[in-house]
Amino acid sequence: MSTLAACSRPPTPTIVREVDDAPVRGPFVSPYAYEHFVRAEIARGRGEHEEALEHYRRARAGAADDVLLAARHAETLEALDRRDDADRVLGEARALDGESEAYLLARSRIAAGRGDDADALTAAIDAVRFAPRSSEAVRWLATRLDAGDQAPRAREVLSRSEGTAALRARLALSLRRGDVDAIGEAVEAIVRVAPVLQDDVAAAAERMLAEGHPARAVAMLAQVERGEPALEVLRVRALLAAGRADEARARVVELGPGGVGSAHRAAQLAMQAGDPELAEMHAAAAVANEPAAWVVLGDARLARGDRHGAMRAYARAPRVEAARLGRARVIVAAGLDALAAEVAARPSAL
Repeated sequence: MSTLAACSRPPTPTIVREVDDAPVRGPFVSPYAYEHFVRAEIARGRGEHEEALEHYRRARAGAADDVLLAARHAETLEALDRRDDADRVLGEARALDGESEAYLLARSRIAAGRGDDADALTAAIDAVRFAPRSSEAVRWLATRLDAGDQAPRAREVLSRSEGTAALRARLALSLRRGDVDAIGEAVEAIVRVAPVLQDDVAAAAERMLAEGHPARAVAMLAQVERGEPALEVLRVRALLAAGRADEARARVVELGPGGVGSAHRAAQLAMQAGDPELAEMHAAAAVANEPAAWVVLGDARLARGDRHGAMRAYARAPRVEAARLGRARVIVAAGLDALAAEVAARPSAL
């Protein structure tokens, strides 16, 4: 063996991983180290920190260390209240890569746990600055925005950060603050960049409904094409709350049971939209598999003036509050108010 070969150490091989759709170059992790890393993560998730600690140690025992391993190692030591050791290992993570998301998030979380809100926010901001496309970094930053006195600085970083993760963090902040205008602006930005993020738009629309702004909810949802049943149900609810029953009814017809999740749900929405005939059709199709749909079927028949048919439907429904009250409504429709009150008050009546 030559002297050069004997004295030199081959460079640590690296690989490129995809993290939040962004290429990240890091050291190659051996199967042995990776196995212990996975075991450590599982144990940590269960709160078994001593076991996790041993696996992190083994994962880092190879020839090549990794900043993610070191960062997780430090957080586990902190969870065991071994602060001095946590600081030492966090320093090792910093030496490996002081601008990495893993190190900065670990530093921020440790600082937050110790009540150092200023450093926790500073590190969280740096994590987003150096990993602007990381959803984990921006989500953590969003949780730190209301801590300490540096929230304006954090919001500035978010406004300049790239990718959908930063936009989602902006929306999360706006939702937390209840800032209606900011929620609208964040949704518009998200839809322009990534219209597939329907959950974010739905969360914003739900907030608009809760705040009494159904027209804004309708406008937000109009920016998203047809989506999952939950989103479509929300769209119909928003139209109804905005007083646009005809559009809501047309939407229910267009979507059909599959578009809103079930025939029972379609029947409920049709009733809310003021179309008992459509509701009866969907409810009749639903009762075989969804017994609760008998209540909606009764409501639909009663709305059409079919008191006898309504009573028969309520009689088939599970003995729930809605069914009993439905029977009371039939009796009211027949002009027997006193008996209706007794039925509504006593489960055993009728």
